[in-house]
Amino acid sequence: MASSRVPDNLPAYNPNKSTLAFGDRALPKIRRELSSGDVEVIQQALLLLNDLLHKPENITSAVREGLVNSLSLLLISDDSVIKYRSGSCLQLIAEHALGRQAFLKLNIINSLSRLFVDPEPLVRLHSHLAVEMCGRTKEGVQGLLDNGLIPILVERFISEQQIELKVASLESLHWCLMADPVPGLECRAIERLQPSLTAEVADVKWRIARCLYDLTVPHSGKRTACDCGLVKDLVPLLADDHHLVKTHAASVLMSIAVITEGKYALLNEEGLDKLVSLLADTTPAVRLNAVKALTLLAEAPSGKEKLMKSLNEVTELEGDSDDVIAKAAATAKKTITWLP
Repeated sequence: MASSRVPDNLPAYNPNKSTLAFGDRALPKIRRELSSGDVEVIQQALLLLNDLLHKPENITSAVREGLVNSLSLLLISDDSVIKYRSGSCLQLIAEHALGRQAFLKLNIINSLSRLFVDPEPLVRLHSHLAVEMCGRTKEGVQGLLDNGLIPILVERFISEQQIELKVASLESLHWCLMADPVPGLECRAIERLQPSLTAEVADVKWRIARCLYDLTVPHSGKRTACDCGLVKDLVPLLADDHHLVKTHAASVLMSIAVITEGKYALLNEEGLDKLVSLLADTTPAVRLNAVKALTLLAEAPSGKEKLMKSLNEVTELEGDSDDVIAKAAATAKKTITWLP
């Protein structure tokens, strides 16, 4: 997997440029150094701050000391080392609830999102990771939505070449789409993500599929998926070697198959047989999504007819060790055998 490269001009630690401070004096001193205007002093202060922020109690103190605002001001620096170290510190702060609250209060999300197009990969990476941490909470993801990040994240995913940065874009995009898929549909995210299903590595493919599931929760998303032929690209993923690719591909197909057009698209692409084969998969999530998708296909007359031939496989799943899967298999069997 590709990774972000550390800048060639990364300076070594210079003890003469930053005098160590301990206890309650450390963070106030760092705050003063961050506003010193001396590039090397700021770089060293950020290095020390990064070490301190690995302890949760220091994150609380850093927020109260006003360091979130100090770091946000450094995001517009001309020095790439200052920017990526500031982003790294903000990423650590975003892991703490108090830090995320400060992010929202000061609108740090907007400042970080501007670095998504920075020429230095490490700067882009840390800005993405900090934003993604915010997206994991209800309040935080609303901040991402308020800053209009969905179309920006879709664009960044398509534009980025490094896998690590593509993954970071998709992580934040997932949180946003799960909260509100409408902006994603409005910027044609389904059509724009679809080509990457067949061209990317597993770590990217399953995350794309997860975002596509979010986008197909609304009825309009299901119809869009059918109109752009998404089912044809998803069915081959049911035979992928990676369990998460199969899991999320099956979940998207299950979502699309809720509507009649989706059912017949899946049947026409011979997805039924592939789903049946997944009933014996070793991954519980794969078995569950497969049997739920088959239940929906059984609602179509042609699907019911074909599934009668696979009734034994569905019946066997009623004895699954996972109670949720066993119950889903019982529902599938009842749907398949139901007669008007």
